Amino acid sequence: LQLTTSSVWSGGGGSRTPLHSDRVHALVYQAIGCKRWFLASRAEVEAAVNRGSLPEAVRDGGDTDDFCVYGSLDKVHGLSEPEPKTAIGEVATLHEGDCLILPAGLFHDVECAKGDPASMSLTVRFELPIG
Repeated sequence: LQLTTSSVWSGGGGSRTPLHSDRVHALVYQAIGCKRWFLASRAEVEAAVNRGSLPEAVRDGGDTDDFCVYGSLDKVHGLSEPEPKTAIGEVATLHEGDCLILPAGLFHDVECAKGDPASMSLTVRFELPIG
């Protein structure tokens, strides 16, 4: 196991980080407040690009700038609609003290709970040895 970076992310209720993927694995510890994570596989993002629901840049680059759309997770991804607006995925909710292992390449869109005045998490990124 090789640790690559660590960071603290904080934001107010309702703030969001748009759909993207990271190139290394991560362990996310929710220290304060609550966050909802929309998680989608590369195959689901590819299918959404083929349907025209997501721009190719999301699949190809995976950066947060590639799909910066205003609105809640529910609104942007159509989570309560019969057919999703973007990719098919799952929602995980992290509460204070929860931890999420985020594999490299898994697409995610993260939203701080609207009712929380603040949210803070610690992320430790790491690589696994090959072989």
